[in-house]
Amino acid sequence: MDKYLSLSIIFSLSLVSLAMSFQANEYQQMIFELNPFHNIVSNVNNITSYLIPIVQFVFIVCTTKIMLLLFDKNVSVLHISIYIGYGFAFILLSVLFLHLILLCMIIK
Repeated sequence: MDKYLSLSIIFSLSLVSLAMSFQANEYQQMIFELNPFHNIVSNVNNITSYLIPIVQFVFIVCTTKIMLLLFDKNVSVLHISIYIGYGFAFILLSVLFLHLILLCMIIK
């Protein structure tokens, strides 16, 4: 149960990041005129914004495991990934809170 919750936090953070990228691309299309190059760049930006939280998670898990191996501590990768996944929950909550504030500002 814990590993599914921590992985769902990571993937929901990736989806929120992807939603922010979609929203930024829509604002750019409203401000600037459309061209085919912008569509290519926006698609690459969307893929990158989706992968950044996942890559950060894998990097932190790998470097933590290497550090623990240097200090001769035996902690499983599963436990490390669960704890780090819970750490990403605060980032997810802050991003969702920021979106709530921006939505309230737009409605007014």
